[in-house]
Amino acid sequence: MEAMVETCCGIDVHQKSIVCCILTGPLDTNKPKAIQKSFKPTTNALKDALGWILENNVSHVFFESAGQYWIPLFNMSLILS
Repeated sequence: MEAMVETCCGIDVHQKSIVCCILTGPLDTNKPKAIQKSFKPTTNALKDALGWILENNVSHVFFESAGQYWIPLFNMSLILS
């Protein structure tokens, strides 16, 4: 059986920003709603991003990053979890 996720967030990590895109919608449709928002890579902005993700009831988060820009985001997730 295929796993289905109703609300997830993909994060693209850049040197000067992180871009979050939430996909949400009923599992019986192939047309999820996409909500996108950008944040700066500062501690306070990462906390804001986490708050925004939680407000939208995201159950799974995936992120992609080139180089080492993912490390602060990963460290923040460890601290806040």
